[in-house]
Amino acid sequence: MSDLELKIKRITIAAESRGIRINQNRLLRKIRRLSGQKKEIALNAALYQWGSLDSHRRNEVRQEARAMHLACNFLRGRDYMSVEPITYMWKHLYDFDKMWAKLWDRVRYHVERHCDQKNKNEVLDQLGKWEDDAKAYASDPARHSSALEWARARSIDAKNRRREEWQRQHEREVRTAATT
Repeated sequence: MSDLELKIKRITIAAESRGIRINQNRLLRKIRRLSGQKKEIALNAALYQWGSLDSHRRNEVRQEARAMHLACNFLRGRDYMSVEPITYMWKHLYDFDKMWAKLWDRVRYHVERHCDQKNKNEVLDQLGKWEDDAKAYASDPARHSSALEWARARSIDAKNRRREEWQRQHEREVRTAATT
């Protein structure tokens, strides 16, 4: 499959997530309206439907998007640590091995489907090594320290930029108010 087909697949996954979120917001408005009217049967049905959509978006669609993201970056030859500098699949938080196996089955499926079929065995061997590196990196939070520091610094820089922009905006407003 070509690079164009990979892009279309990624766009489709993103559109599915957006569509689910739009429908969840519609249901949320309906739930608020129904809760004021004391229609319990309709309210319970809407709550169940909202929960079902939320679960599907958070579990299936999000994991599929992550698997596709990893597969695309693997096929582009990028290093795992640069693709996911911070990952939250640590052993003490979740059933790590089960989640990891499910994720990498999907990654392997996408790589098999979209890689060059002539070199398929070599690509899958490289994917196995990439997966081992990824598992070693993801399972040890201590290896994330530099990535976490980078993310914190980036967050602090963004907050400082917003604060400085707010101060400039405030000073402009004060000057305009003084001149009028």
